[in-house]
Amino acid sequence: METPLLRALVRRIRTLGPLTVSEYMQTCALHPQYGYYQTGKDKIGRKGDFVTAPEVSPIFGELVALWFMVQWRDWLQSPRQIRLIELGPGTGTLMKNMLQTARQFPEFYRALHVQLLEAGRPFQARQQSMLQAYVQERKVSWLDALDLDGFDASAGSDSGPVMFLAHEFLDALPVHHFVRCQRIQQQQQQQQQQQQQQQQQPVAWSERLVDIVDGGETNSPRLRFVQSRGITPAAALWTSHPLLRPMLEHEQLTAIEVPTGAMAVIERICRIMSQRGGVALVVDYAKAAEPPLACTLRAVRQHRFEDPLVAPGEADITVDVDFDLLAKVAQATAPALQVHVLSQREFLLRMGLQVRLQVVARKHQDAASRLFAACQRLIAPEAMGHVYQVMGIASSIPNGNRAPYDVLFPFHARPST
Repeated sequence: METPLLRALVRRIRTLGPLTVSEYMQTCALHPQYGYYQTGKDKIGRKGDFVTAPEVSPIFGELVALWFMVQWRDWLQSPRQIRLIELGPGTGTLMKNMLQTARQFPEFYRALHVQLLEAGRPFQARQQSMLQAYVQERKVSWLDALDLDGFDASAGSDSGPVMFLAHEFLDALPVHHFVRCQRIQQQQQQQQQQQQQQQQQPVAWSERLVDIVDGGETNSPRLRFVQSRGITPAAALWTSHPLLRPMLEHEQLTAIEVPTGAMAVIERICRIMSQRGGVALVVDYAKAAEPPLACTLRAVRQHRFEDPLVAPGEADITVDVDFDLLAKVAQATAPALQVHVLSQREFLLRMGLQVRLQVVARKHQDAASRLFAACQRLIAPEAMGHVYQVMGIASSIPNGNRAPYDVLFPFHARPST
């Protein structure tokens, strides 16, 4: 499918050569004119390309807000000011549901200031409309970047703990793809000696790139994956990363997907939390455990998966999130942090989804069946319950105080039956 962004990509590739997968994802998402997140087309909801948990049921946002309130009170010892930074807030629906819930806890609400980090201009406009009442209260503002100087300046003199929320954010961040190859040195020796030497060479990785296939005079050009002719700097750097090296020995891996964007975000969050104190909640579509680093790049359009090279700029290009790897990144960045992972099903059940659903259903009996169906979608193993995972990260308890629990709630709770 020829799109305006495809034409721009073809011109760029013809001028500068093939793109890395990371560059391709970044361009498809945020090209100033034709990027997926820079156009006004509906993206989230039944009329868009995909649906997220906040659109399924507002109870999701209520329980997420409750989680942050509990951590502010018990883990962080009720600081007088607390910042909640949401990465990639989308339409603002999740944050609206959260703030409506936060109002029910006056002390928490007074302490709370929300900062949104959003790269897409149309999304930021929708967030401003959705959250207009809270913006007027000076309860919500926007960040330009995720760094200490930026949000410290935006928060005045406050340099206290920080809470982070990333819901379906990491799956859209750029990745690199690397392809297994053998490093062969040409030598003028006998064939047997040559074979023995080749067998002793370490496994090396070239890089998967995005190039064009010229359609000639009658057909439009299209995109294709190609393999770099040599070992690129990115391949040399990332395949020698200490957290990745053990995974690269997996025999089934002929190509790997390294979530460089997600790794960088988690590392930055953890560094901030280790300096300031705080908690983080990450919710996303999870990668299967085996094989590690398997490639999952895909596009989503009109609620269906498709080839990520077919309609650049018209589809949401995503990957599965490797929670195991990101937990290792967090612990390697700041060993004192607590890092825990649950399925979305377990997280919501332990946060009281069933009790909250019963309360809401009694108030809205005419919509009870719809409410139950929506919440079932959130937790059913065959729907969103198992494919989505939740990662909680927490700094050490401030000032040596003890929370009512030693492990971040609700990750220490007994599994539901």
